Amino acid sequence: MPALSIIMPVYNVERYLREAIESVMSQTYADWELLLVDDGSTDGCPAICDEYADNDWRIKVIHKENGGQGAARNDALAMARGRYVGFVDSDDWIEPYMYARLMEAALMADADMALCGYYLDFKGLQKVKAPLPEAGTYDGSELMREGYLDRKVQSISCDKIFRREIVSDGYPSQRYFEDHATMLGWYAKVRKWVVVPEPMYHYRMRRSGVTNGFSVEKRMAKFHADLERARYISSLAFEKHRMTDAEIGGAVVASAVGTAKSIARSCGDSAMVDHLIAGIVSDSKAYFGSCRGVLSSKVRGRYESMLRNPVWFRIKMRLERLFVFAGNRKEKLLYD
Repeated sequence: MPALSIIMPVYNVERYLREAIESVMSQTYADWELLLVDDGSTDGCPAICDEYADNDWRIKVIHKENGGQGAARNDALAMARGRYVGFVDSDDWIEPYMYARLMEAALMADADMALCGYYLDFKGLQKVKAPLPEAGTYDGSELMREGYLDRKVQSISCDKIFRREIVSDGYPSQRYFEDHATMLGWYAKVRKWVVVPEPMYHYRMRRSGVTNGFSVEKRMAKFHADLERARYISSLAFEKHRMTDAEIGGAVVASAVGTAKSIARSCGDSAMVDHLIAGIVSDSKAYFGSCRGVLSSKVRGRYESMLRNPVWFRIKMRLERLFVFAGNRKEKLLYD
């Protein structure tokens, strides 16, 4: 029985897959199993997965029809045998000592979760994701707060290991932002967690990735996940998260503004944009009254513009897009 199960969904990433697998095989921590889930890939990934499994008994392969990353991870979770579970995306890679340090920290603290820092890797540029909690051991209520605010603790799987019981419920059926929709439920079960702040995971910034590639479906999936997160955390006792209504609502309104801005700037169908913004306002306006005093002036001003005149909001966001030079520069640094 391995101490650590590492889950890697695989879908049409032939260019990056070997680097991802070999970064796991190079770990100084050796007591692991790697579960590769070929999610209906149509390139050379299935053969690559089988090749590595044939040469290392710790690697197992699941071939399945395409169902999305969440469903692929669920199939692997059903097979996982480790005391702890970690996740690596098949277009990313990890430092050779990552799991040694996370496992040592988790076992020494008897923690349900351990997390580390991570890099955002662009072409020719590497940035450390910040901020991050300081090194140490924390209790569950701090995790719920930080995880909901999504600043010091992001709602992603790959920079963490979890005790297997924490993640046993798996992921929802949605195809995008399944981590974001899932993490709070997992965090709610965490009694104790430990931080190793050194960056050890490399998140490859790709043009087609969930966080960079635009689609209306992706943006709305993120917004609906934020609504569900707010409803979920509001259903818990205050002692579980120690957050005010203003803090909970502020995250929803900020997500509403970000979603509406992105759709207005990137979707050319004005009628669709106006319809979607109307729905975003309808779903989020109940939170605005409780949080307007804690919002930044920019977010508050943009949300008020969405309320008063959504057509002008759409036009203004498109005009502002012409001057977003930093975003244009970033686009050139993304991997394919």
